[in-house]
Amino acid sequence: MENTESRLYFASDYMEGAHPAIMKKLMETNLEKTVGYGQDPYTEDAKEKIRKKYSCWLAEHRPMPQ
Repeated sequence: MENTESRLYFASDYMEGAHPAIMKKLMETNLEKTVGYGQDPYTEDAKEKIRKKYSCWLAEHRPMPQ
């Protein structure tokens, strides 16, 4: 029989609670006003970290090729 206890499921981001570190950061930044998704400083910071770690131009949010 297959062990299903260690599986990761990615069906929805609503299926699990947030990691405590994520909740802490949300509480710290909750009242900050930023522009919409993709234009905020947090997205820019994340893209830069991805570029540096993976030397990857795909850090830019782009539609998936058809």
